Amino acid sequence: MDGVDTVGYPSADRYVHEHVHRYAAGWGPRALDDIRAVLKTCAGTTAAPRPTGGPLPSNYTLVDRGFAGDDALLVREESWIYGAGDKVEKAPARLIAVIRVGDRVATVLLSPDTTAATARTLAAKAAARLSGS
Repeated sequence: MDGVDTVGYPSADRYVHEHVHRYAAGWGPRALDDIRAVLKTCAGTTAAPRPTGGPLPSNYTLVDRGFAGDDALLVREESWIYGAGDKVEKAPARLIAVIRVGDRVATVLLSPDTTAATARTLAAKAAARLSGS
């Protein structure tokens, strides 16, 4: 990887964070293939874990693909968190868009209230920025 840029836009409980990875020539498509492989083989569990005091699992589901840039993935992330009294509870699900343009890959992390339509719109804007950078 040749570099990473990160930017975030918070507003109260809503946010958009974008991580842009610049890969060496020819490595952008491979990076997205790696993400697809992780989603396919390491999706995680939807079952409630037992509290152990350690890290809690997440589950990743592919929602859509190919909607922006040279390639794109829309992923739903469902996570477990420790609540009051260390009780394990499900966190609100959020969407993550991964967009590739050439050898640049943007990961856009969206607050839980973001709809899939809004995620696709933001992904298209990210793709336009990647095309111009």
